[in-house]
Amino acid sequence: MTKFNSKVNDIIVVGGGDNGVLAALLLQKLNQDVQITIIDDFDEEMPKIGKSTYSNVQGIFHDLLDFDRQRFFSEVKPIWKL
Repeated sequence: MTKFNSKVNDIIVVGGGDNGVLAALLLQKLNQDVQITIIDDFDEEMPKIGKSTYSNVQGIFHDLLDFDRQRFFSEVKPIWKL
């Protein structure tokens, strides 16, 4: 059996929506020496209808990623799906 000993230096996340950005943030937190790149069409206007995030990601934002809760709500003004 061949061992795979290569180190990952770069990770590309395809999609800059809620899940893509969250995946990139978590990957960066867990792999601080790895270059994370998000590929998306950020020049396109974001859809207004139905744009919200499930409330259960709050634990990830505030507990795992250490986002300040008050600042997050003040700047992002999230709309939560329940």
